[in-house]
Amino acid sequence: MPEGFALFVCFLLPCIQAILDQFNPSLRNFVTMGKNYQKALSGVTVAAKGYFDALVKLGELASDSQGSKELGDTLFQMAEVHRQIQVQLEETVSICM
Repeated sequence: MPEGFALFVCFLLPCIQAILDQFNPSLRNFVTMGKNYQKALSGVTVAAKGYFDALVKLGELASDSQGSKELGDTLFQMAEVHRQIQVQLEETVSICM
């Protein structure tokens, strides 16, 4: 057996194994946290859609009333801004995943 290989097996391999033993739990934790993050973002998306739908509904109800037309317009504007932010968030998340 070549002398360099024996050195590798005797000294370097245990060091590499120690590094891998430390790295693997961190890597598993990283993957788990990534999955949790993805689930959380999915929940945020569902909640954001409900919020958007509620804003639109309130805007429709307010627009039907003569006295609250301005309120209805404002709610529609808020809903549109919220929709744009949600689209940007979803695009950003899809790029990262």
